[in-house]
Amino acid sequence: MKKITLIVGLVISQWISAQPLEQFNFTGAANANGWTTHSGATPGQLLAITTPSNSGSSLAFPLLENSVGNRLQLTAGNSEDINKPVLNVVGTGYFSFLMNVPTTVGLHANAGTGEHFIGFGGTSGAVVTLLGGRVFVKAGLTPNTFVLGLVNQSGTGTAPTFLPTEYPVGTTVFVVVKVNTTTTPITASMWVNPTPGTIETPANLTNNSGANLLANFASVYIRQAGTAAAGTGNVEIDEIRAGATWYQVTPCNTPTTYYADVDGDTYGNPNAPVNSCLQLPGLVLDNQDCNDTVAAINPTLVWFQDVDMDGFGNISVTTSGCTAPAGFVANSTDCDDNDSTVSVVMTYYQDFDGDGFGNSGAPMMNCGLPAGYVSDSTDCEDSNPTVYPGATEICDELDNDCDGNTDEGLATYTLFEDLDSDGFGSDVSEEYCDSVVLGYSLISGDCNDTDSTIYPGATEVLDNGIDENCDGMDNYVGLTEAAAITMVLTPNPSVGDVSLTISNNNPFSVEVCDITGKQVLTLNNALNGTVITTRTWAPGIYFVTLTQNQTRTTASLMVK
Repeated sequence: MKKITLIVGLVISQWISAQPLEQFNFTGAANANGWTTHSGATPGQLLAITTPSNSGSSLAFPLLENSVGNRLQLTAGNSEDINKPVLNVVGTGYFSFLMNVPTTVGLHANAGTGEHFIGFGGTSGAVVTLLGGRVFVKAGLTPNTFVLGLVNQSGTGTAPTFLPTEYPVGTTVFVVVKVNTTTTPITASMWVNPTPGTIETPANLTNNSGANLLANFASVYIRQAGTAAAGTGNVEIDEIRAGATWYQVTPCNTPTTYYADVDGDTYGNPNAPVNSCLQLPGLVLDNQDCNDTVAAINPTLVWFQDVDMDGFGNISVTTSGCTAPAGFVANSTDCDDNDSTVSVVMTYYQDFDGDGFGNSGAPMMNCGLPAGYVSDSTDCEDSNPTVYPGATEICDELDNDCDGNTDEGLATYTLFEDLDSDGFGSDVSEEYCDSVVLGYSLISGDCNDTDSTIYPGATEVLDNGIDENCDGMDNYVGLTEAAAITMVLTPNPSVGDVSLTISNNNPFSVEVCDITGKQVLTLNNALNGTVITTRTWAPGIYFVTLTQNQTRTTASLMVK
């Protein structure tokens, strides 16, 4: 806040006319009233005089800010030089003053170079060096007239430039001097009798003859020099002003009240009035701004009614002002101002299967969420509630999680083609994530997959030329095949204990493996009716292989 206040203060200071450096509102010696004697034979010679003049005992000029106090008298033959400090002038400086030459007595003749009597000083106080914008005076060619000249600065090569205009004695003239130290060499300009309160116009004359550099605008000096017959004469000076701008030294006597418009929104700060002769940049007549640091905040700021108090307003119902009235907000995007849960028209997507994920191919623009729609649009199959992004992948030949892959990451089973549906598959295999698939078996070894009576362990019909049990032989002439072993698992599927029943009462061995081939049980010298406990086994398919006298038979067992 301090930074903003500082910036505003600096800007306003450019508009406000400078306080006069000196209006000689005193009597007696100048060096006893704020001025310092820095040279001359007799300090205290420069005095304020109170004899009648244009305005009381002061000099005055039409349209210039009203004069007050008295005026200063230079006296021919005196030699006191005085100065007064100047502040806040850098780079380019202006000073102005009123002057009256009551008589040409004491002035140099027109053929001479004249004498300088006022200007800027590069220092202030007891010693003043490096003078700038020195104003010269001498008599005119015409009797009872005088002319004015100018030198940019003191130093090598200085020669005054004089205006050709001759001014009659006894007439007050208004002089403005500008010194620009940013040029090389320094340039001094002078105006005589410009109209107060107007913009800067081209100067009446300029001069850049001097070669020294004026480092600072430290003071304004007044000088008495020469003799009683040829010097600065009896010039009267009044209403001296100094500043950084033209406007500060040419104030009018009837200014208008403007207001600072720092943010440029054409609305002025009521707390920053400026009396100005002109509506300068940054000044306006209006004083209704509520925040002069932000252009968007001013009396034309539009607010929108917010009936449902959701922070979103109705674009159709507005009011204007610096601050929002009760029930109004800055936002204007509410599409339903009677429903606080609804504010903006959005795109929604049909969720036909109700899984919370919508179909990107079925959008709807709506003020609020319609039934059967969601804001998501990433469902890859909107007719199946098990299919949506992030769903658990299951064995169903569908891309359940919408990642572009089917049944990925699931355990797989090797299934063997079982064309004759006898429970035993051929050597033709496929990998599936399901252990039970129509037309396939977990068990291979079928030696004839087109005949359901032929499979490992089937009953062998002797001497028929067919290998029913797939052991690679039949009972041909001279050969006798061992009797087959029949094995029955009860119950199957199992939820606990399973009984093994075989077709004879001889001992046998049993080996049980899971579908990965891992052995889970081995029994030796088992007998008909042996019970296998499956209570601790994981649900799935197991293979039970019975061996007796080098004859084997295998059956599958389902454990739930």
